[in-house]
Amino acid sequence: MKKITTLSFLFLSAFSGLKAQAVKDSVITGANYANQIWYSFKNGEQGTQPKDNWDLAFEVTGISSSILANTQKGLTVYQTPYATSSWANIDTTGAAASWPKLHNSEESWSAGALNTAPDGNTDLGWGDYDVNTHVITGDSIFLVKLASGSWKKLKIDALSGGTYQFTWANVDGSDSTTASVAKSGYTGKNFAYYSLETKAALDREPATTAWDVTVTKFYGLTPSQGGPVLYSLTGVLQNKKVKAFKAYPVVDTTTAFDTTAFTTRINTLGADWKTFNNGTFAYEIADSTVYFLKVANGDIWKVIFTGFSGSSAGKYLFTKELVQEATIPTTPTGIADAQFKTLGMYPNPAKGQFSLVYNYNGSELNNTTVNIFDLTGRIVAEQTIAVQQGINQNAVDISALQPGIYMVALPAFGGKAQRLIIQ
Repeated sequence: MKKITTLSFLFLSAFSGLKAQAVKDSVITGANYANQIWYSFKNGEQGTQPKDNWDLAFEVTGISSSILANTQKGLTVYQTPYATSSWANIDTTGAAASWPKLHNSEESWSAGALNTAPDGNTDLGWGDYDVNTHVITGDSIFLVKLASGSWKKLKIDALSGGTYQFTWANVDGSDSTTASVAKSGYTGKNFAYYSLETKAALDREPATTAWDVTVTKFYGLTPSQGGPVLYSLTGVLQNKKVKAFKAYPVVDTTTAFDTTAFTTRINTLGADWKTFNNGTFAYEIADSTVYFLKVANGDIWKVIFTGFSGSSAGKYLFTKELVQEATIPTTPTGIADAQFKTLGMYPNPAKGQFSLVYNYNGSELNNTTVNIFDLTGRIVAEQTIAVQQGINQNAVDISALQPGIYMVALPAFGGKAQRLIIQ
Protein backbone atom coordinates (compact mmCIF):
# COMPACT_ATOMS: atom_id res chain seq x y z
CA MET A 1 0.00 0.00 0.00
CA LYS A 2 2.86 2.37 -0.81
CA LYS A 3 0.64 4.90 -2.51
CA ILE A 4 -1.64 5.26 0.48
CA THR A 5 1.34 5.76 2.77
CA THR A 6 2.56 8.56 0.51
CA LEU A 7 -0.78 10.35 0.60
CA SER A 8 -0.87 10.06 4.38
CA PHE A 9 2.57 11.67 4.65
CA LEU A 10 1.74 14.50 2.29
CA PHE A 11 -1.58 15.23 3.93
CA LEU A 12 -0.13 15.22 7.42
CA SER A 13 2.69 17.54 6.39
CA ALA A 14 0.11 20.30 6.22
CA PHE A 15 -0.62 19.73 9.93
CA SER A 16 2.89 19.34 11.36
CA GLY A 17 1.69 20.23 14.83
CA LEU A 18 -0.31 17.00 15.11
CA LYS A 19 1.32 13.70 15.92
CA ALA A 20 -0.99 11.20 14.21
CA GLN A 21 -1.05 7.50 14.86
CA ALA A 22 -3.05 4.92 12.93
CA VAL A 23 -5.14 2.54 15.02
CA LYS A 24 -6.48 -0.81 13.85
CA ASP A 25 -10.11 -1.51 14.64
CA SER A 26 -13.00 -3.69 13.53
CA VAL A 27 -16.79 -3.85 13.58
CA ILE A 28 -18.62 -7.18 13.57
CA THR A 29 -22.25 -7.20 12.43
CA GLY A 30 -22.64 -10.98 12.82
CA ALA A 31 -23.42 -13.85 10.49
CA ASN A 32 -25.55 -12.75 7.52
CA TYR A 33 -25.00 -9.15 8.68
CA ALA A 34 -27.62 -9.61 11.39
CA ASN A 35 -26.99 -6.33 13.20
CA GLN A 36 -26.75 -2.62 12.55
CA ILE A 37 -23.94 -0.88 14.43
CA TRP A 38 -23.43 2.82 15.17
CA TYR A 39 -19.77 3.81 15.49
CA SER A 40 -17.73 6.78 16.71
CA PHE A 41 -14.15 7.10 15.45
CA LYS A 42 -13.17 8.62 18.77
CA ASN A 43 -15.09 6.34 21.13
CA GLY A 44 -15.76 3.11 19.22
CA GLU A 45 -19.13 1.32 19.03
CA GLN A 46 -22.07 3.30 20.40
CA GLY A 47 -24.98 0.96 19.79
CA THR A 48 -26.10 -2.32 18.20
CA GLN A 49 -29.56 -3.38 17.07
CA PRO A 50 -30.94 -6.21 14.90
CA LYS A 51 -31.14 -4.65 11.44
CA ASP A 52 -34.50 -6.34 10.71
CA ASN A 53 -36.48 -5.36 13.82
CA TRP A 54 -38.18 -2.35 12.19
CA ASP A 55 -40.27 -1.50 9.13
CA LEU A 56 -40.74 2.29 9.14
CA ALA A 57 -38.54 5.09 10.49
CA PHE A 58 -39.88 8.60 11.09
CA GLU A 59 -37.52 11.59 11.00
CA VAL A 60 -37.70 13.54 14.24
CA THR A 61 -35.25 16.38 13.49
CA GLY A 62 -35.09 18.93 10.68
CA ILE A 63 -37.90 20.03 8.40
CA SER A 64 -37.97 17.32 5.73
CA SER A 65 -40.19 14.79 7.62
CA SER A 66 -38.50 11.84 5.95
CA ILE A 67 -40.05 8.37 6.34
CA LEU A 68 -37.72 5.43 5.67
CA ALA A 69 -38.81 1.91 4.76
CA ASN A 70 -36.64 -1.07 5.74
CA THR A 71 -36.60 -2.64 2.28
CA GLN A 72 -33.26 -4.42 2.82
CA LYS A 73 -35.03 -6.92 5.14
CA GLY A 74 -37.47 -8.06 2.44
CA LEU A 75 -40.13 -5.41 2.98
CA THR A 76 -41.50 -4.24 -0.39
CA VAL A 77 -43.24 -0.87 -0.77
CA TYR A 78 -45.23 0.11 -3.87
CA GLN A 79 -46.45 3.57 -4.84
CA THR A 80 -50.13 3.18 -5.71
CA PRO A 81 -52.03 5.59 -8.00
CA TYR A 82 -54.68 6.06 -5.31
CA ALA A 83 -55.30 9.05 -3.07
CA THR A 84 -56.26 8.53 0.56
CA SER A 85 -59.90 9.19 -0.35
CA SER A 86 -59.87 5.78 -2.09
CA TRP A 87 -58.73 3.94 1.04
CA ALA A 88 -61.87 1.77 1.23
CA ASN A 89 -61.83 0.54 -2.36
CA ILE A 90 -58.19 0.32 -3.46
CA ASP A 91 -57.72 -2.29 -6.20
CA THR A 92 -54.34 -4.06 -6.18
CA THR A 93 -54.84 -6.12 -9.35
CA GLY A 94 -51.56 -6.22 -11.25
CA ALA A 95 -49.85 -4.04 -8.65
CA ALA A 96 -46.56 -5.89 -8.48
CA ALA A 97 -46.13 -5.69 -12.24
CA SER A 98 -47.08 -2.07 -12.82
CA TRP A 99 -46.57 0.02 -9.67
CA PRO A 100 -43.09 1.36 -8.87
CA LYS A 101 -41.14 -0.09 -5.96
CA LEU A 102 -39.87 2.51 -3.52
CA HIS A 103 -36.51 2.64 -1.74
CA ASN A 104 -34.75 5.10 0.52
CA SER A 105 -32.21 7.41 -1.06
CA GLU A 106 -28.68 6.09 -0.58
CA GLU A 107 -27.38 9.68 -0.50
CA SER A 108 -29.55 11.43 2.09
CA TRP A 109 -31.37 10.49 5.28
CA SER A 110 -33.95 13.14 4.43
CA ALA A 111 -35.28 11.36 1.33
CA GLY A 112 -37.00 8.21 2.51
CA ALA A 113 -38.91 5.71 0.40
CA LEU A 114 -42.23 7.31 1.33
CA ASN A 115 -40.94 10.74 0.25
CA THR A 116 -40.52 9.57 -3.34
CA ALA A 117 -41.77 11.73 -6.23
CA PRO A 118 -43.18 14.87 -4.55
CA ASP A 119 -45.09 16.97 -7.07
CA GLY A 120 -44.64 20.42 -5.56
CA ASN A 121 -42.71 22.48 -3.03
CA THR A 122 -45.15 21.76 -0.18
CA ASP A 123 -45.55 18.09 -1.14
CA LEU A 124 -43.36 15.63 0.76
CA GLY A 125 -44.37 12.56 -1.25
CA TRP A 126 -46.52 10.94 1.45
CA GLY A 127 -48.39 14.16 2.25
CA ASP A 128 -48.79 17.87 1.67
CA TYR A 129 -47.88 20.73 4.01
CA ASP A 130 -50.58 23.31 4.82
CA VAL A 131 -49.05 26.78 5.18
CA ASN A 132 -51.92 27.95 7.40
CA THR A 133 -52.27 25.07 9.87
CA HIS A 134 -48.62 23.86 9.66
CA VAL A 135 -49.96 20.30 9.41
CA ILE A 136 -48.75 17.77 6.86
CA THR A 137 -51.77 15.75 5.74
CA GLY A 138 -51.30 12.39 4.06
CA ASP A 139 -52.44 12.20 0.44
CA SER A 140 -51.02 8.86 -0.79
CA ILE A 141 -51.72 5.16 -0.33
CA PHE A 142 -48.86 2.66 -0.34
CA LEU A 143 -49.06 -1.07 -0.87
CA VAL A 144 -46.71 -2.99 1.41
CA LYS A 145 -45.59 -6.60 1.35
CA LEU A 146 -44.15 -7.41 4.75
CA ALA A 147 -41.08 -9.59 5.12
CA SER A 148 -43.45 -12.27 6.47
CA GLY A 149 -45.23 -12.29 3.08
CA SER A 150 -48.51 -10.66 4.11
CA TRP A 151 -49.87 -7.71 2.11
CA LYS A 152 -50.99 -4.45 3.68
CA LYS A 153 -52.20 -1.07 2.54
CA LEU A 154 -50.63 1.89 4.33
CA LYS A 155 -51.23 5.61 4.59
CA ILE A 156 -49.59 8.31 6.68
CA ASP A 157 -52.57 10.22 8.05
CA ALA A 158 -50.77 13.34 9.27
CA LEU A 159 -47.85 14.96 11.01
CA SER A 160 -49.46 17.40 13.41
CA GLY A 161 -48.13 18.95 16.58
CA GLY A 162 -44.95 16.93 16.31
CA THR A 163 -46.76 13.58 16.10
CA TYR A 164 -46.93 11.24 13.11
CA GLN A 165 -50.19 9.28 12.78
CA PHE A 166 -50.48 6.39 10.33
CA THR A 167 -52.88 3.57 9.43
CA TRP A 168 -52.40 0.16 7.86
CA ALA A 169 -54.73 -2.76 7.19
CA ASN A 170 -55.18 -5.87 5.09
CA VAL A 171 -55.97 -4.95 1.49
CA ASP A 172 -59.66 -5.79 2.08
CA GLY A 173 -59.73 -3.38 5.02
CA SER A 174 -59.71 -5.96 7.81
CA ASP A 175 -57.34 -5.86 10.78
CA SER A 176 -57.05 -2.07 10.52
CA THR A 177 -54.56 -0.47 12.90
CA THR A 178 -53.85 3.20 13.59
CA ALA A 179 -50.73 4.16 15.50
CA SER A 180 -48.78 7.29 16.35
CA VAL A 181 -45.17 8.27 16.98
CA ALA A 182 -44.39 11.51 18.82
CA LYS A 183 -41.12 13.28 18.02
CA SER A 184 -40.84 14.38 21.65
CA GLY A 185 -40.22 10.78 22.70
CA TYR A 186 -36.98 10.64 20.70
CA THR A 187 -35.22 13.89 21.52
CA GLY A 188 -31.62 13.92 20.33
CA LYS A 189 -32.13 11.12 17.80
CA ASN A 190 -32.44 11.22 14.00
CA PHE A 191 -35.35 8.78 13.68
CA ALA A 192 -38.09 7.00 15.62
CA TYR A 193 -38.74 3.44 14.43
CA TYR A 194 -41.82 1.24 14.16
CA SER A 195 -42.48 -2.44 13.45
CA LEU A 196 -45.67 -3.10 11.50
CA GLU A 197 -45.39 -6.81 12.30
CA THR A 198 -45.20 -6.42 16.09
CA LYS A 199 -47.20 -3.18 16.17
CA ALA A 200 -44.59 -1.56 18.41
CA ALA A 201 -42.46 1.58 18.39
CA LEU A 202 -38.71 1.16 18.86
CA ASP A 203 -36.03 3.48 20.23
CA ARG A 204 -33.09 2.01 18.27
CA GLU A 205 -30.53 4.75 17.71
CA PRO A 206 -27.94 6.19 20.06
CA ALA A 207 -27.96 9.98 20.40
CA THR A 208 -27.03 11.60 17.09
CA THR A 209 -24.12 13.40 18.79
CA ALA A 210 -22.61 10.04 19.84
CA TRP A 211 -21.91 8.41 16.47
CA ASP A 212 -20.22 9.23 13.15
CA VAL A 213 -21.15 6.30 10.88
CA THR A 214 -23.48 3.33 10.88
CA VAL A 215 -22.57 -0.10 9.49
CA THR A 216 -25.59 -1.80 7.96
CA LYS A 217 -27.34 -3.04 4.82
CA PHE A 218 -29.04 -0.68 2.40
CA TYR A 219 -30.16 -0.44 -1.22
CA GLY A 220 -27.96 1.43 -3.68
CA LEU A 221 -27.02 1.62 -7.33
CA THR A 222 -24.18 -0.64 -8.47
CA PRO A 223 -22.47 -0.70 -11.89
CA SER A 224 -23.51 -3.37 -14.38
CA GLN A 225 -23.06 -4.07 -18.07
CA GLY A 226 -26.47 -2.65 -18.92
CA GLY A 227 -26.10 0.35 -16.62
CA PRO A 228 -26.46 0.89 -12.87
CA VAL A 229 -28.93 -1.38 -11.09
CA LEU A 230 -30.47 -1.20 -7.62
CA TYR A 231 -28.93 -3.81 -5.36
CA SER A 232 -28.83 -4.71 -1.67
CA LEU A 233 -25.45 -3.59 -0.30
CA THR A 234 -23.49 -3.99 2.92
CA GLY A 235 -21.48 -0.97 3.90
CA VAL A 236 -21.05 2.24 5.84
CA LEU A 237 -23.29 5.31 5.92
CA GLN A 238 -22.45 8.67 7.51
CA ASN A 239 -24.41 10.52 10.16
CA LYS A 240 -26.23 13.69 9.14
CA LYS A 241 -23.54 16.19 10.12
CA VAL A 242 -20.55 14.14 8.98
CA LYS A 243 -18.77 15.08 5.76
CA ALA A 244 -16.50 12.72 3.83
CA PHE A 245 -14.06 12.65 0.94
CA LYS A 246 -12.79 9.67 -1.06
CA ALA A 247 -9.21 9.91 -2.31
CA TYR A 248 -8.72 7.54 -5.24
CA PRO A 249 -6.52 6.64 -6.94
CA VAL A 250 -3.70 7.64 -4.63
CA VAL A 251 -0.42 8.29 -6.43
CA ASP A 252 3.02 9.47 -5.32
CA THR A 253 2.34 12.99 -6.62
CA THR A 254 -0.85 13.40 -4.58
CA THR A 255 -0.86 16.39 -2.24
CA ALA A 256 -3.25 17.39 0.55
CA PHE A 257 -6.78 17.37 -0.79
CA ASP A 258 -8.97 20.43 -1.19
CA THR A 259 -11.26 20.58 1.83
CA THR A 260 -14.10 21.79 -0.41
CA ALA A 261 -14.26 18.21 -1.72
CA PHE A 262 -15.97 17.06 1.47
CA THR A 263 -19.57 16.06 0.90
CA THR A 264 -22.56 15.26 3.10
CA ARG A 265 -23.59 12.45 0.73
CA ILE A 266 -24.12 9.71 3.31
CA ASN A 267 -22.80 6.87 1.13
CA THR A 268 -19.40 8.42 0.42
CA LEU A 269 -17.81 5.44 2.17
CA GLY A 270 -20.68 3.20 1.08
CA ALA A 271 -19.84 -0.27 -0.20
CA ASP A 272 -17.55 0.10 -3.23
CA TRP A 273 -14.32 -0.16 -1.22
CA LYS A 274 -14.73 -3.93 -1.58
CA THR A 275 -15.52 -6.30 -4.46
CA PHE A 276 -16.34 -10.00 -4.52
CA ASN A 277 -13.94 -12.22 -6.49
CA ASN A 278 -15.97 -15.02 -8.07
CA GLY A 279 -12.79 -17.01 -8.63
CA THR A 280 -11.59 -17.08 -5.02
CA PHE A 281 -15.03 -16.59 -3.45
CA ALA A 282 -13.59 -13.91 -1.22
CA TYR A 283 -13.85 -10.15 -0.92
CA GLU A 284 -11.00 -7.97 -2.11
CA ILE A 285 -10.32 -4.49 -0.77
CA ALA A 286 -9.82 -1.66 -3.24
CA ASP A 287 -6.14 -0.69 -3.32
CA SER A 288 -4.97 2.94 -3.19
CA THR A 289 -8.23 4.12 -1.62
CA VAL A 290 -8.43 6.29 1.47
CA TYR A 291 -11.33 8.14 3.06
CA PHE A 292 -11.26 11.35 5.07
CA LEU A 293 -14.17 12.20 7.33
CA LYS A 294 -14.92 15.49 9.01
CA VAL A 295 -17.10 14.62 11.98
CA ALA A 296 -19.59 16.88 13.71
CA ASN A 297 -17.11 18.45 16.15
CA GLY A 298 -14.69 19.32 13.31
CA ASP A 299 -12.11 16.54 13.80
CA ILE A 300 -10.83 15.00 10.56
CA TRP A 301 -10.19 11.25 10.48
CA LYS A 302 -8.45 9.14 7.87
CA VAL A 303 -9.98 5.70 7.32
CA ILE A 304 -8.56 2.83 5.27
CA PHE A 305 -10.48 -0.43 4.93
CA THR A 306 -8.18 -3.44 5.23
CA GLY A 307 -10.48 -6.46 5.24
CA PHE A 308 -14.04 -7.78 5.02
CA SER A 309 -15.17 -11.27 5.97
CA GLY A 310 -18.45 -11.37 4.06
CA SER A 311 -21.61 -12.94 5.45
CA SER A 312 -19.82 -15.56 7.56
CA ALA A 313 -19.18 -13.04 10.35
CA GLY A 314 -19.94 -9.61 8.87
CA LYS A 315 -16.56 -8.36 10.05
CA TYR A 316 -15.19 -5.01 8.82
CA LEU A 317 -11.46 -4.34 9.32
CA PHE A 318 -10.01 -0.84 9.02
CA THR A 319 -7.46 1.61 10.33
CA LYS A 320 -8.40 5.02 11.66
CA GLU A 321 -6.22 8.02 12.24
CA LEU A 322 -6.97 11.46 13.64
CA VAL A 323 -5.20 13.72 11.15
CA GLN A 324 -6.60 17.08 12.21
CA GLU A 325 -8.02 17.97 15.57
CA ALA A 326 -10.80 20.50 15.65
CA THR A 327 -10.08 23.96 16.93
CA ILE A 328 -12.84 25.70 18.79
CA PRO A 329 -13.25 29.20 17.37
CA THR A 330 -14.02 31.97 19.77
CA THR A 331 -16.39 33.50 17.20
CA PRO A 332 -18.27 30.93 15.07
CA THR A 333 -18.55 32.13 11.45
CA GLY A 334 -16.60 35.18 12.57
CA ILE A 335 -19.15 36.51 15.05
CA ALA A 336 -20.12 35.31 18.51
CA ASP A 337 -23.62 33.82 18.71
CA ALA A 338 -24.44 35.48 22.03
CA GLN A 339 -23.86 38.92 20.55
CA PHE A 340 -26.89 38.58 18.24
CA LYS A 341 -30.22 39.63 19.69
CA THR A 342 -33.58 38.98 17.98
CA LEU A 343 -34.15 38.00 14.35
CA GLY A 344 -37.03 39.09 12.16
CA MET A 345 -38.00 38.80 8.50
CA TYR A 346 -40.35 40.93 6.46
CA PRO A 347 -42.38 40.86 4.37
CA ASN A 348 -43.49 37.29 4.94
CA PRO A 349 -44.93 36.07 2.58
CA ALA A 350 -42.35 37.64 0.28
CA LYS A 351 -41.74 37.96 -3.44
CA GLY A 352 -38.41 38.80 -5.09
CA GLN A 353 -36.62 39.68 -1.85
CA PHE A 354 -37.12 39.99 1.87
CA SER A 355 -35.31 41.80 4.67
CA LEU A 356 -33.58 40.36 7.72
CA VAL A 357 -33.66 42.59 10.79
CA TYR A 358 -31.54 41.89 13.87
CA ASN A 359 -29.51 43.59 16.57
CA TYR A 360 -25.74 42.96 16.87
CA ASN A 361 -24.14 44.20 20.10
CA GLY A 362 -20.66 42.75 19.66
CA SER A 363 -17.41 44.54 19.03
CA GLU A 364 -16.04 42.34 16.21
CA LEU A 365 -17.40 43.15 12.79
CA ASN A 366 -17.50 40.56 10.05
CA ASN A 367 -19.72 38.94 7.45
CA THR A 368 -22.08 36.03 7.95
CA THR A 369 -24.10 33.73 5.68
CA VAL A 370 -27.84 33.38 5.16
CA ASN A 371 -28.92 29.85 4.19
CA ILE A 372 -32.31 29.09 2.63
CA PHE A 373 -33.58 25.48 2.72
CA ASP A 374 -36.46 23.79 0.94
CA LEU A 375 -38.71 21.30 2.77
CA THR A 376 -36.36 18.39 2.00
CA GLY A 377 -33.59 20.12 3.96
CA ARG A 378 -31.58 21.00 0.84
CA ILE A 379 -29.86 24.41 0.67
CA VAL A 380 -31.40 26.13 -2.36
CA ALA A 381 -29.86 29.57 -1.88
CA GLU A 382 -27.26 31.31 0.24
CA GLN A 383 -26.04 34.87 0.50
CA THR A 384 -23.26 36.62 2.41
CA ILE A 385 -24.36 39.68 4.36
CA ALA A 386 -22.34 42.39 6.10
CA VAL A 387 -22.84 42.85 9.84
CA GLN A 388 -22.66 46.20 11.61
CA GLN A 389 -23.02 47.17 15.25
CA GLY A 390 -26.55 47.94 16.37
CA ILE A 391 -29.68 47.38 14.33
CA ASN A 392 -29.04 45.67 10.98
CA GLN A 393 -31.33 45.35 7.99
CA ASN A 394 -30.12 43.17 5.11
CA ALA A 395 -31.99 42.53 1.86
CA VAL A 396 -31.91 38.89 0.70
CA ASP A 397 -32.54 38.07 -2.95
CA ILE A 398 -35.06 35.24 -3.54
CA SER A 399 -35.99 36.06 -7.13
CA ALA A 400 -34.60 32.73 -8.40
CA LEU A 401 -36.75 30.62 -6.07
CA GLN A 402 -40.14 29.14 -6.89
CA PRO A 403 -43.20 29.97 -4.77
CA GLY A 404 -43.54 27.74 -1.74
CA ILE A 405 -42.45 27.12 1.85
CA TYR A 406 -38.80 27.55 2.83
CA MET A 407 -36.72 27.79 5.99
CA VAL A 408 -34.17 30.57 6.61
CA ALA A 409 -31.22 30.12 8.95
CA LEU A 410 -28.06 32.01 9.90
CA PRO A 411 -25.22 29.80 11.20
CA ALA A 412 -24.12 32.71 13.39
CA PHE A 413 -27.48 32.45 15.19
CA GLY A 414 -26.71 28.83 16.07
CA GLY A 415 -28.54 27.52 13.00
CA LYS A 416 -32.01 28.43 14.32
CA ALA A 417 -34.41 28.49 11.39
CA GLN A 418 -37.53 30.51 10.64
CA ARG A 419 -40.22 29.76 8.10
CA LEU A 420 -40.48 31.88 4.96
CA ILE A 421 -43.30 31.80 2.43
CA ILE A 422 -42.39 32.86 -1.11
CA GLN A 423 -45.30 33.95 -3.30
